[in-house]
Formats: sequence, C-alpha cells, structure tokens
Amino acid sequence: YDSGLIQKIDLAASSPVEVPIATLPQSATGLAAAGDLVFASDPSGAWHTHYVFSSDGTMLDSREWNYYSEEFIWNGVNRRMYFYRDNMSPDDLHFEEIGTDGKLGEGGETPGHGDDDFIHPFRVAPDGSIVVLSNGSIYDAHSMDRLGNSLSESMTDAAWLGSVLFTVREDGRTVRRWDGATYAPGPTHLLPGTSARL
Repeated sequence: YDSGLIQKIDLAASSPVEVPIATLPQSATGLAAAGDLVFASDPSGAWHTHYVFSSDGTMLDSREWNYYSEEFIWNGVNRRMYFYRDNMSPDDLHFEEIGTDGKLGEGGETPGHGDDDFIHPFRVAPDGSIVVLSNGSIYDAHSMDRLGNSLSESMTDAAWLGSVLFTVREDGRTVRRWDGATYAPGPTHLLPGTSARL
C-alpha cells in the first residue's frame, strides 16, 4: 500500500483475509517472492533500499545504495534476485544473492554498462542458466556476460516448458518456440487474442 504496508493472505484459512506483516519506511517500489521469503524495495535511505522479510514479516536484512527496477525476477536455483538499474543511466542487468537465512549476499551486473537495450521485460530460465532480454539478447545468468547467440526477434514475454523456450512476439499474439542450444526459430502459433502473460 502507499503507506508502505505489506499484507498477506493465508489461503489455507477458512476465511482468507489480509493480515499486516511489515511496513516499509516509504511506499514500496518493488515486491517479489523469493522462495519462502519476501523481497521489497523502497526509495528510503541512500538511492533505494532493498529488504528481505520472512513470511511472518520479520525483517531479516536490508541494504541501502541500491536500485529501483520495474520488476524483480527471482531464481531459486541461483538464489539470486535479478533486476535492472532503472533509476540511473546507463542501465544494466543486476543480481543480488539472498541466502536461505534471508541475508543479502553478493551482487553483480552486466559488464558492458549500457551497451544493450535493457528494456522490460526480461526473463530468467528456471534452471538459472540464462537471462533473455526483450530485444532477444541472451546473457549467462551466472557470469552476467552476453552470450554469442540471441533470439532473432524481440519479445513481450517468455516462458519455459521444461527446457524449451517460448516467447510472445511484439504483436502480442504470436507465440514462437526456440529450438536447441542455438535457439533456432521454431514453429509459431497465433493466439485468438492479445496475450496478457505467457
């Protein structure tokens, strides 16, 4: 909420209702699940502050001198939260590790410093191997280096079915499968309407 209040709903309860679990110093600028933890950001402190809470609202860690991003993408295999540096130029793809104890660990970023189109959305493979940008660029999710191969078209969303990557083209209606380790363009399927999410 604008007040900084974060609430949860226990879906196992007989009458699910919102229950307050934490309050940020300012309005949240980001909120994401990090496994069984809650990740949040707000503009307090120096630049932005990132927070990690337990599911009961106990603050486990926080770190100032951080960044705003339109979206935060968690990968449980790498235990990394991925995000852009949307409030500064040049933009880059960043990550921040979150331990099982909720402590914020090492961070890192792409080495090129603004030499790509870091435009939302971006998606992280479930196995934690790669990150795909909206323009089709592919990055190693560990080293953060740009890989030599890339998708031959832009996308508005991406998802994996097993190890197979699917994307939605910028028209919002065409779903494409990408084949093999080189991500060769596979068959397409035209949706009857415009996709909201893949």
